[in-house]
Amino acid sequence: MSGSELSVGDRVKLVKGTKARGLDKGITVRIEAIEQLGADYSHAVKVVIKPLNGFKAGSLLAFFVRHRNRLSDPVIRMNDGNPSHTIEVVRSQRPQEKPTTERHITADDILRGAGVKKR
Repeated sequence: MSGSELSVGDRVKLVKGTKARGLDKGITVRIEAIEQLGADYSHAVKVVIKPLNGFKAGSLLAFFVRHRNRLSDPVIRMNDGNPSHTIEVVRSQRPQEKPTTERHITADDILRGAGVKKR
């Protein structure tokens, strides 16, 4: 398990799309809203997503997750109410920044760069 729950503002990547809703595999979507539906709906969760690229970019789409606890799974399965219109999402991995090595510039470095030989 990944440990942290999916939350509003997270970017996720589709690993399985649905042609019926115009979502292709590999696009990135942002979570716009998460609404817990409660016991009357078997603790299902409504998740509103906004595709950032692809055919449906910019539109808001509602999908449902079976239970609140599924939001912390590594791969989250959602559907739009029709079990055959299922998508699967994973959290987008942001590229890790490479540690920078600071190098202090000395007067010798400046003189070497200008082609002046040190006496």
